[in-house]
Amino acid sequence: MRLTKEDKEVIIYSVMMAVTAVLFVLTFQINQRGSSFMESPRLLPFIVEGCMFVLAGLGIVQSVRKKGRPTPARILGSLRAAAADPTVRRTVLAIVIAGAYVLLGIPYLGFYVSSGILVLGITLGYVRTLKPWWAVLVALAVTGVLYLIFAVAFGIRLR
Repeated sequence: MRLTKEDKEVIIYSVMMAVTAVLFVLTFQINQRGSSFMESPRLLPFIVEGCMFVLAGLGIVQSVRKKGRPTPARILGSLRAAAADPTVRRTVLAIVIAGAYVLLGIPYLGFYVSSGILVLGITLGYVRTLKPWWAVLVALAVTGVLYLIFAVAFGIRLR
């Protein structure tokens, strides 16, 4: 079964809703300043996230309405088609890698170590013609450049 245009739209809008939900949770980490919520630096992110969530929900409803009433068989067929599509798999893998880097790598391993691992993984996974030891050198070089930019040039110490 092939992915229809509406199936692709539902996938895109669903990912947008998931990203928006994560951003909403992360917005609570912004320090509350001011005497009221209206003076808080959280206000603008909450407004933008709310708009993103509503628009993604409307997009899902619109896509489902175009296709007709969703049945369990139709939903399962769409999921099978999405799992069989190599482009969707690569996109989902890239989203998972970026999410793991931001949510797990940086807090637990630090910026430089997790960035080195990320660059090494991307280099090994996407540059097929490069030998593994060159990939290690590329990862070390990119991490070194990041260190020079942030720690030396800007004076920002990142873990």
